[in-house]
Amino acid sequence: MFIDPRSPDSPWHRVLGTQGDVARRVLDVLLTDGPTARTRLADRLGVTTGSVTKAVRTLTTEGLAEIGPAAVSGTVGRPLQPVSARADELNVIGCKVVPGRVLGCRANLMGDVLARAETPIPATTAQWITTGCLEMARRLDADRPVVGLGLGVGGTIARDRRTLVRAPVLEATPGQDLVADIERELGIPVHVENDLRSLVEMERRIGIGRHVGSFIMVTLGEGLGACIVDHGHAVTGATGEAGLSQWMTTLDEEGRPQPGGRLLNTPAILDQCAARDLPADLDPLIRAAESGDPRALQVADWVVDRLVPLLASLVSFTDPQLILLGGELSPLLTPVADGLAARLAGLVGPLQRTIPIHIADWELGDWARGAAVIAVEELLRV
Repeated sequence: MFIDPRSPDSPWHRVLGTQGDVARRVLDVLLTDGPTARTRLADRLGVTTGSVTKAVRTLTTEGLAEIGPAAVSGTVGRPLQPVSARADELNVIGCKVVPGRVLGCRANLMGDVLARAETPIPATTAQWITTGCLEMARRLDADRPVVGLGLGVGGTIARDRRTLVRAPVLEATPGQDLVADIERELGIPVHVENDLRSLVEMERRIGIGRHVGSFIMVTLGEGLGACIVDHGHAVTGATGEAGLSQWMTTLDEEGRPQPGGRLLNTPAILDQCAARDLPADLDPLIRAAESGDPRALQVADWVVDRLVPLLASLVSFTDPQLILLGGELSPLLTPVADGLAARLAGLVGPLQRTIPIHIADWELGDWARGAAVIAVEELLRV
């Protein structure tokens, strides 16, 4: 069933409606941090314990939280009673548009995936994107209320998370509202975001990024993408194009500056395979590199040569706590990860030479999961 949680007649409007600011903030912390005592919630949110107690009462009344048994804290005073979110009570749908199909998942409020599906679409026009998302939503509907839908696409999205600004890989027209027809049909909030940014929010909220305040993420695939997260917020830029334009600078074999998107992409890497008499196919290339094939490792080293100058610029400027590499090309870097770290250390300052590099092991369906996280974020937005 599809229910708009912000509607006045919704059972959850006191939390997710316009009057539920503190309750939403409390729920947000419980979903990301796990069971937390009320006194710690008050400290974390900078509000009074009384405000937290009132918010917790609202959350428990509406079935979105529960109070656990008292835990002995080892200090003088009343034992602490942890408050936990009931994340499964409400679900969201995440959809990701890829050539020829829409991938979908149903997730709980913690972003845990409960079901997956996909449906073919003949084109990536706004109409077919809408059709694919509606099919996904209906196919993934279950016994729990669905209260939001997130959509991930390859392109630049306006700050309203509704309007397409630029998308060379889609057939949809810039300026179109991509979510209005879906909202009208389902009656729930729908938001669209760039697919890379959706994955950033997934990692920031429930992935490796939740343990740090700053990180940079670079994805390598059909195109090159990057995002900077600083103090828990993704930097999107004045036009929304930060990290998405393919024009981040790297160096070619002769040391000449080149747009990174021209060299660090799947077609360019497959050209390197052909030059070494390797099959122009990504999966066999990755398997060959993992098994130690010298020619495949040469290709991996070629990627490192192109990637390191770009990473060094990002690291020197942003000084992150973590570097996260992902996308369909990232498994190629695993066999040469030590060399990548050593090369990068030679191009950054002394204090930045030990920044950990993590290679993500995303599946294709995780792009839909990232879109589901966008839906959760929008529900909890204060």
